[in-house]
Amino acid sequence: MLGYRVPAPDEAMLVSGGRFGRNGAPFKVVTGHGAFVPPFFRKINFLTLSMCEAEVAETCVTRQGISLNVRAVIAFKVGNDEESIVNAGQRFLSDQDQMSTLTGRIFAGHLRSIIGSMTVEEIVTSGRSWRPRFWTVPRPRWPRSASAWTRCRSSPSTT
Repeated sequence: MLGYRVPAPDEAMLVSGGRFGRNGAPFKVVTGHGAFVPPFFRKINFLTLSMCEAEVAETCVTRQGISLNVRAVIAFKVGNDEESIVNAGQRFLSDQDQMSTLTGRIFAGHLRSIIGSMTVEEIVTSGRSWRPRFWTVPRPRWPRSASAWTRCRSSPSTT
């Protein structure tokens, strides 16, 4: 049917032009079903809702002042609620590849903070116990735009 568009299961369709979305959003968010979009009057963009990942390799200093090279993999995705999709769309719609870069930079700061609060012995002997700290990392710079899950592989080496 002419003008009827359906997003993929892991995408959100953002329709701009004409009436805006709910709560003053600059576009209408469509997920899970299709929508009629009049050609020439509306513009359609798609935002991925699939799981993405970023790799972080940081030199961190422990509480003892020892420098460690730490590697981590961050798995993240845009939340499925409308507010998260609107926020992510406003930031990353034109360049969705930028999401991995920015998320990696934000979590690199959290990684340095966590490693900086620990000693080398705590990191090496109880490596599995400090990893869950990432599961509850707050989103101060990126409110409600992405839910983040991380899984870390660390390879501390003294430099």
